[in-house]
Order: sequence, then C-alpha cells, then structure tokens
Amino acid sequence: METSLDKSKLEEQKVTEEEKKGLKYTGIAAIVFILIVLALTIPSNGLFRNDDGGLLPKSPLLSSIVSILFFFFFTLAIAYGKGSGSIENMEDVPKYMQKGVANALGFMVIALPASIFIELFSASNISTIIGYWGGEMLKSLSISGYPLLFAFVLICTLINLFITSGTAKWLIIAPIFVPMFSMLGLSPALTQATYRIADTCTNIISPIDYYVPVIMGLLAMYNTDSDREVGLGTVISLCLPYSIAYLIGLLALLFIWYLLGLSLGPGAPMFM
Repeated sequence: METSLDKSKLEEQKVTEEEKKGLKYTGIAAIVFILIVLALTIPSNGLFRNDDGGLLPKSPLLSSIVSILFFFFFTLAIAYGKGSGSIENMEDVPKYMQKGVANALGFMVIALPASIFIELFSASNISTIIGYWGGEMLKSLSISGYPLLFAFVLICTLINLFITSGTAKWLIIAPIFVPMFSMLGLSPALTQATYRIADTCTNIISPIDYYVPVIMGLLAMYNTDSDREVGLGTVISLCLPYSIAYLIGLLALLFIWYLLGLSLGPGAPMFM
C-alpha cells in the first residue's frame, strides 16, 4: 500500500515536458543575465565599478545589488513562464506579481510595527547606554574570551525562540553587544559570527518560525500513516536532534577558531 502511494506521489511530482522547456528557458536567461553583469563589472572602466576602477568598499555594483537580484529573478520568472506556457502575454506578469504580494501581506503587517520599534530603539540611543554599562560590568566581573562567547550563544538561542527574523534580531542585538564586546577587544565580525551560530541552531525549532506551517504541510502531504497526526510537536521532535548537533558542532568550530586566533574572513580579524 505504501509503495503504491509513494509511486503515485512521485508521478504527481514528475516534471512535465512544458516544465522542462521552462527550465531550459530559465537556464538560458540566467546565463545571458550573468554575462551582462560580468560585462559591466570585469572591465576596469566598467559601469559597475567606482571612480577608482575598484569594487570595494563601495561601487555601483554593491549599491545596486538588491535591484540586480530583483531583476535577475524577475527575468528568470518570465523566462520560465514563457517556456512552460504559464505566461501567455505580458498582461499575465502583473497578475502573478499581485498574487505574490498578496501572499506576503501578513508578513508586511508584522514588519511595519517591528520596523517602527527598531527605528525608535535606534533613535533613543538606549542601546549605546546599555552597551557601555554592559561592557563595564563584564570588565568588573572579568568575564571575557570564549566563555563570554559561549554565554552569548546561549542568550541568542533563547531569544531566537521568540523572535524569528534573523535581521530584526541582529538590528536589536548589534547596537548593544557590538560596542560591549569591542570594549573587551572582540571584533564586530566575531560578535556577528557568534550570533549567527545561535541563529542557525534554533531557527528550525522555533514554534513561531514562518517556515513551520510549510514544513507541517509537507509532512501532512507525505504522511502515509493515517493514525499519526502531524503537528507542531512533530516538527520540533524531528528537528531537535539537528538543532543540538548544529549547536555542538558550530561551538566546537568557534572554539578552534578562537584558540588559533584565525581570521574570520578578508579584512575581518577576530580581535581588535
């Protein structure tokens, strides 16, 4: 019975000839788009280079990266729609875009008050005051080094269970902990790398993560046991071993990096 169900599900997901044609068009469009970007970037006098002929630290390429990515995926979507036949004329494009925006309205409603809070939090300079006093407190307690980073990871993992957006959390945490850790000689790059460890480990078990409904839907779709109900507990129980493994592995990797004093990347030392 399960084998027949698996086969029927596989047949439903089988790529059709129209979809193959759409993927072919998408691949061609991606190559053409990338070649155009390279043609505007590689020459020393390219349009995407700055006045000095470089790309770092600022250049039209980096300043326009959001727009470039938008038009890249926009081009691929149109290419796929034309190839697969789902887009018959350009009048269909705004309809699909409208549908995509409609699906994101719930997120926008949440993002608006969150962005207002972050702006007010930044304008108040409360983060600077907390960061300064926190740094002084850590100095008086003689807490520094890897134990401090370990404690920071644990704090962020707990916060991550209640605030899902990685960017929003960083906008709140960074103004406090970056200057705080800088007072102890730890670079902003190390602070962000440590934060990302925590953010990575507990995203998959956060009950308010926006991917949880998607995962639950997929589990319900492929659930072959009619007596087993799929719920939030199912998702967390399946993801918890991976969360623990990520936490242990990344903490060990951070310890090795910290012990050896390795650079975190180009121009990103571990200590100040």
